[in-house]
Amino acid sequence: LFFLGRYDIVKGPPIHQSATCVVVKATDAKMSEYFEEKYEENAGEGVEQVDKDKFREILSKMELIPFDDSTIDHLFKRADVDGSGTISKDEFVEFCLSEIGRHVVLKFMRNKDQFRREVDCRRMNHLDSKYVVGSIRSHDTTSDPELVQSLKDSILQEVGADMSFLEKDGVSVEEYCNVLVMPFGDRNLDTIFRSERPDMITVRALTKEIGEAIAYLHRQGLLHGDLKMLNVVRIYGRLVLIDLDASAQVGDDFAGEKYSSGILPPEMIYQLADYEEKEKYVSYFKHENEEEQRKRAPKFSTNPTIRGYAVRSFVGYGIEESFQHPETGKPVILRKSVARTENFSMYDLVRADTSFDVWSFGVLLYTMCTKESLFRVNNDDDITDGNSMRQLYHWGEYEVESILERNIQDNAAKALLKRILQRDPKKRPSMAAILQDPFFGGTNTDLSELKEEIRKTQTLVLENRQVMQNGFSKIHESLKRVMSYQEAANISLLKEIIQGGKSPKYFAILPAAEEAEQEKGFSGFMSKMKKAANPISFLKTKARLCFVCPLSLQPVLGTDGEAIGYDIDMPKDWIKKYGPAILIGLKIVQVGLAVGRGFGLPLPSLSGAEEELLETSDLFAEMQGLLVEEMGGDEEEDGLADVLLEQFTDQIDSEASAEGPPADMTDDHRARIQESYDGIGSLIEDEGFKD
Repeated sequence: LFFLGRYDIVKGPPIHQSATCVVVKATDAKMSEYFEEKYEENAGEGVEQVDKDKFREILSKMELIPFDDSTIDHLFKRADVDGSGTISKDEFVEFCLSEIGRHVVLKFMRNKDQFRREVDCRRMNHLDSKYVVGSIRSHDTTSDPELVQSLKDSILQEVGADMSFLEKDGVSVEEYCNVLVMPFGDRNLDTIFRSERPDMITVRALTKEIGEAIAYLHRQGLLHGDLKMLNVVRIYGRLVLIDLDASAQVGDDFAGEKYSSGILPPEMIYQLADYEEKEKYVSYFKHENEEEQRKRAPKFSTNPTIRGYAVRSFVGYGIEESFQHPETGKPVILRKSVARTENFSMYDLVRADTSFDVWSFGVLLYTMCTKESLFRVNNDDDITDGNSMRQLYHWGEYEVESILERNIQDNAAKALLKRILQRDPKKRPSMAAILQDPFFGGTNTDLSELKEEIRKTQTLVLENRQVMQNGFSKIHESLKRVMSYQEAANISLLKEIIQGGKSPKYFAILPAAEEAEQEKGFSGFMSKMKKAANPISFLKTKARLCFVCPLSLQPVLGTDGEAIGYDIDMPKDWIKKYGPAILIGLKIVQVGLAVGRGFGLPLPSLSGAEEELLETSDLFAEMQGLLVEEMGGDEEEDGLADVLLEQFTDQIDSEASAEGPPADMTDDHRARIQESYDGIGSLIEDEGFKD
């Protein structure tokens, strides 16, 4: 027995169940007929073959298969089975069955106004299936008079999903006879989040797709109004939005008729003045069903005092308005929801604004980054207690700083969330601006201050003359300043390096590896570091000067995977002569590896280098010990090597930077270090590498 004579509802519990809808999976036995109808409707009467342009037009009007200019050729070739350069109706139907299949979801909606809003929103806006899941068809008692009886028969004969609860607790089956039919999705974001446990790289990719979908809706003048993990699904490998029953026209409609309080912005929360207002609020919603009344019931805080909080929601009623269809020019009757506000003036309603979705996106991003919700919520993403509601109502700079600083580890995500989770809606960035944020690889940052800081760093480290006069404290201060800009511009700077820009770099000098022994990439760099720990390696007269990124303090790799730098000839006593500079270079790399591991910087091939990184401390200890020994160590009269290693280690690793030059550093020590860097500078000039 098929529901409505075509849907074979899959047995088992519903995919989703809430106070307003039930979603089940089904197989549409007449899916082939639907694809034939779409072909004939859009190709034209009697047209047997269509070319690529008409094929594209049909797919566009179906709004089921996402495509763009980069994928339409591939889809057309897949559909053109006989290679004729055109597609027949049979080829089109087989292609659609292959791409879309026969599986669908049936969304039984309880509220007729919300059902009409979702249907009309899709009908009038022709939403791109790349961003919003398409709708195949809809059924209600007007279009399908047999719908009620068919649904009762399915429940009575226990066909398909268990929907017997529709006959319990005074719920009428007729209330759910508004059915939206949509393509079956892979998983919703909530399941992806809990089952696939995405890392931060994947979180960036997933949230960017969600952001692009929201930005698309905003360009259409629409507010989604209920952006949460349950309302994002994966179809054809891409995340798209579902559930437009809370959508609203930006600047025209009110927001909040349907909501999930855990993703609402602060302006949607109202503080009740007294018990009388509480009773007035409850009375306003008394004609809603019991589950809706429980959802909307005010929440009371207990800390520091008992206060009541409620959502600035409203009861809507449908009115019909006539519009002219933007494509056909024909008059269209749309059902519009209007707030029922007679005898109710407790609070002002909130106009639909894109900043509403922006806040909800921030709440979603926070959860993806921290693995926990911003407030205490239930399975429907509604706030469960008055203290959380109070926190949302009073949300301000303190909450932004304390909560985000404590719970967000990724610095770029933290910076973005501080921009998004603003109490003032006008201070929240647009979705278009969010997608340009450095968190998503954008360039929405001012690099002028950073470049000036880098220029100073180049002077301090590469030329080094002024640095030695003022002590190592300035090196430490400069490093701290540069690292503070890392979140905002690390990606942009690395791009500049790869594209050949003249960006300043630190350097480390290592023995040159034999040609046959050379490895590429980060593993190759680590291999050279290991070989450098062997005293025999330092007896070679060939050395490699490798550049180190001043932001991540990690080796800069070229397109060939080799560390960028130069091979240079060294005098026989190069270790002793240039030891101070070599030691500083090694220490910079050591700090870089430690910082990269501690702050989640993009270390190349990290998974393959875990064991090598674990050995880093011992490796650098051996290398530094060797250099101290070769430079003279304790037997050397002035002990420069020991002083240098101790002071530099203290300056870089300490949280507080010393003021002035190290106390144990003599004028002779500074002269030796200066001579070391001067010598390396001369070597580079001799090799013809001045820049």
